[in-house]
Amino acid sequence: VSFASVGGSGNVNYRAEFNPIDKERTATISVGGQEFVVVQAPGGPAITKEGVVNAASYLGGPVAPGEIISIFGQGLGPKKAATYQLTADRRRFATEVAGTRVLFDGIPAPIIATSDAQVSAIVPYEVAGRTTTQMRLEYNGVLSSAVTLDVASTAPGIFTQDMSGKGLAAIINWDANPDRWTVNTAANRAARNGYVMIFATGEGQTNPAGDTGALAAGTAAQLPRPREAVTVTIGGQRANVTYAGAAPGMVSGLLQINAQVPANAPTGDAVPVVVTIGNRTSQAGVVMAVR
Repeated sequence: VSFASVGGSGNVNYRAEFNPIDKERTATISVGGQEFVVVQAPGGPAITKEGVVNAASYLGGPVAPGEIISIFGQGLGPKKAATYQLTADRRRFATEVAGTRVLFDGIPAPIIATSDAQVSAIVPYEVAGRTTTQMRLEYNGVLSSAVTLDVASTAPGIFTQDMSGKGLAAIINWDANPDRWTVNTAANRAARNGYVMIFATGEGQTNPAGDTGALAAGTAAQLPRPREAVTVTIGGQRANVTYAGAAPGMVSGLLQINAQVPANAPTGDAVPVVVTIGNRTSQAGVVMAVR
């Protein structure tokens, strides 16, 4: 890292990158004809409680059954990111991708994506009713230390278009004339009294009970719905929620909310949007465009 020319003794500072393999490795530093051998212990996955966040809001806190989360750390997966895989029957997300697994009290979680520094996964519905859960991450057969996470019945977060947890929400407008769907932007504002589709996560246990990792299928009446009440406010005004439940064809844990923009909603390019599920609300700083 650094070395200054000296007359006599001096210091050589070195740094070793995280060791992602399950064996120790060595290196030799040579200075002025003298050799120093560095022996680095096996790394294994390194995670912390603070590195576990809601994948929509990027905020920490309690996790909820079915919540899509992101886990940050070191040695979590391959250097080149790998995305989800479907099981042989094509009906659910696999619980192991590129050697990465995430376990909640020993229950494997569906994996959405994995890389060296970040893993996205879905909290198993089996944690419902628990107050805490022990989470461990496994990569290539090596387990991390366990972290204890609090469990809540809901932990809502709204997905945003730039995946930062703030700014324009992941919202699709329905325009009656012409009949089409458009992404909500400053150039494509939602109309008052018009309908929008909001995407979120953290709704908690559902009716019927959530099927961990399953792709949502069936008629509208058969799709899982949150057990706790879902409300939406747009610009501080209560919106009429016409549907809140699984997004058809998508993995369980992705919540789709269809709502009608209030007639008295404020207009502009940054109108606040808040989703409340049970007694918990989504993150601040999420907006939409209304005309």
